[in-house]
Amino acid sequence: MHDARQYPDMSKLEIPEVVYHYTSNDVLLKILEHKALRLSAKHHLNDTLEGDQFFALLKTHPSAPDSLRIGGLRNALDPFEFFVTCFSSLGDRLSQWRGYAANGTGVSIGFKSKAILNAIKGSNEALLYPVAYADEVGKLPTDRANTINAMLTSTGSPSTTAIQAFAKERWAIKPPGFAEEHEPRLVVTIDSRSGKLQPITPSIR
Repeated sequence: MHDARQYPDMSKLEIPEVVYHYTSNDVLLKILEHKALRLSAKHHLNDTLEGDQFFALLKTHPSAPDSLRIGGLRNALDPFEFFVTCFSSLGDRLSQWRGYAANGTGVSIGFKSKAILNAIKGSNEALLYPVAYADEVGKLPTDRANTINAMLTSTGSPSTTAIQAFAKERWAIKPPGFAEEHEPRLVVTIDSRSGKLQPITPSIR
């Protein structure tokens, strides 16, 4: 039987003091050499439906947004490129070892959340964010549901900053089947129309 203290309550969407990145030994050496984390683009994610599932979730909102409203939001969000480094709140999780640490031959690296937050302090593009697991808006934590509610019920044109904040939600909500990952993410969203397609890689010291 596992000690329940090993499994933080991610329903509260709190970032623990230490987050763990499962990876290969080769990547570990690169992180140590450059003192930086690499961010992966959305087409490198292991779930090919990620990002698209978000729009199915929006349809469950009580306002029952029609396809025109959903399509408008997709058009607003799609220009934002997405980059991510994935962590887990659990430092020793079998599925993580198998899936991300070279089938158990790699490493689980612990990073202090405070160091990551300091590295991205002041950035409008980067956010250390706990993933919420839900397939309906009503099952999301209140703060996430409120963000979606504000966007779906807004009558004016949202600002670029508001759209970018909403874009982060798109990549930090996953179906309940992934909940055992207990995943916080370092999320970077960049408006492709700005020409800045290369995010500054956070240096974690």
